[in-house]
Amino acid sequence: STAEQFNIVMKDREVNIKYLSGGNAQKVMLGRWLLANVKLLFLNGPTVGVDIGAKFEIYEKLRVLSEQGMMLVIISDDVPELALNCSRIIVLHKGAVVKELKDEQLTEDSINAALASLM
Repeated sequence: STAEQFNIVMKDREVNIKYLSGGNAQKVMLGRWLLANVKLLFLNGPTVGVDIGAKFEIYEKLRVLSEQGMMLVIISDDVPELALNCSRIIVLHKGAVVKELKDEQLTEDSINAALASLM
């Protein structure tokens, strides 16, 4: 089941998502999208409001999905999250690409420098 696959902790399978913890709610939403068999997944702040343990569970699930060929687009202002999980980062400003980072550039310092250049 999705609950087992994502290690979702709940007392009752029929519980409304609004009564779950932030981490469990995020994992439910990710699981719902994966059941749709999508090839491209847009994630806006995928770990906002979740505890550190749930963050790393979500990161691991995203890594596996990426290795299986799913394209993930992560929208986030969490620089450590981006450095840890992305193979390519595109910095946009007013709808235009201002910087592309990949390979050895995917460090927190490089990402912060790219963001600071917008100020």
